[in-house]
This record gives sequence, C-alpha cells and structure tokens, in this order.
Amino acid sequence: MGKRWLLTTLRRALADRDAPVPEEHTAASQPDPGLQVALAEYNRRALLVQVTVARMDQSLTLLIGGLAVLASAEGVLFAGLWTAKPLAFYWGTSFLSAAAAAFSCAILVRDAKTRLVQTRAEQAQARLRNYFVSLAPEIRPYLSDTIHDDWPTPYSAGTRSFTYRAWLAIAALAGACAGLSCAAALATSVHHWWIVAAAGVAVTAGVAGELTRLVRRWLRKLSQAYTPLFPGFADERRDRDG
Repeated sequence: MGKRWLLTTLRRALADRDAPVPEEHTAASQPDPGLQVALAEYNRRALLVQVTVARMDQSLTLLIGGLAVLASAEGVLFAGLWTAKPLAFYWGTSFLSAAAAAFSCAILVRDAKTRLVQTRAEQAQARLRNYFVSLAPEIRPYLSDTIHDDWPTPYSAGTRSFTYRAWLAIAALAGACAGLSCAAALATSVHHWWIVAAAGVAVTAGVAGELTRLVRRWLRKLSQAYTPLFPGFADERRDRDG
C-alpha cells in the first residue's frame, strides 16, 4: 500500500512539473524590459551626478591651492628681489600674475563644463522619475525630488544661481590678476604710478567684463537650445508650498 501510494505521488509530481505553464503566469514572472533599462539609466545618472559634484568641489580646492602656490612664489620674489633687483621683481610679478589669471580661466572653464554635465544628468533623472510615476502613480507622494525638468538652472535663471555668481567671482579674480600683471610689466619702464594704476584698472575691468560676457552668452545659448519635456516645476513647487 505504501509503495503504491509513493509511486502515485511521484507520477503526479512529474506530471505537474511537465505541465505547460499558463501564459499569464509566464508574462507576470518576467520583468518589464523597459523598466529595467530605465532603472539602469537612472542609477547611471545618479552616479554621474555624484562624480560631477565631487569634481566641482575639487575645482574650489584646486583654485585655492594653485593661487596659494603662486602667492608663495610671489612672496619669495618680494623677499629676494624687491630691494636688490626691482626690475626682476616686477617682471616676476607680471609673469606670476599672468599665470594666476590663466589658471583662474582654466578653473572657470572646467567648472562650467562639469556643471553642465551635472545639470543634464539631473534633468534626465527628473524625466525618468516622471516615467516611473506614469507606471505607478501611487509612488508620487513618496518622491523626494521633482518629476519636471524645467527647474531654474545657471542656464535658465543665472542671476538666481549661486553657481553663476561663483563664476562671476572667478572671472573678476582672473581680471584682477591680469590687471596686476599689466601694471607690474608697465612698472619696469613707466615711473608715474597713476599711469600704472590706471592701466591695471583698465585691464582688470576689460578682462573681467569680457569673461562675464562670454559666460552669459554661453549660458544664453544653452538656455535657448534646451526644451523641457515635462514642464511644470513652478506649479509643483507652488502646490508643495501650499
């Protein structure tokens, strides 16, 4: 009896194993390929945002460190050449100041390009969150960030952006270094201090103004070229603020 029961149970188990699985069960067990791709892309964008934020933090460190090195070199020049060889001191100051201006411009370009990559990655994340909400609307209240891709950025609302103001400060710093370089070079041959000072101020204003103009033109071009796919950030923020 026990042996017959065991054989019957085994036959039933083998029959259940070999029976075809209903189509609806097979479809339900398979993950959505589109959702898998969207999740992978969202994670990639999140990692890219982390990398760019760290890179932008490095920009400030590089700027401070580079200027500190050049300032130290200027101190050495002052201590060794100010009284013994003033002309050499002026030329050395001019060279170091020009290097500081060029270095500041390089940091400005580096930071602007990195910020652009970060902003585009964040906009892609917003569009992907919109896609997730379209699949599961019930998750909307639990999202900690926007599903719209038209929030203010340095490219669409520069005057309200801290990043934009930081770029203007770097442009002013580069202009000041360029003005000091010009003034130091003139001091080797011009003995009227007011001419030297006026030339330094003029170069400072010219370089800083030109850099600011280039930054604004670049931002305006980016803003005009970008078309949000899911506008509505202002309405969303108004609803959240009550």
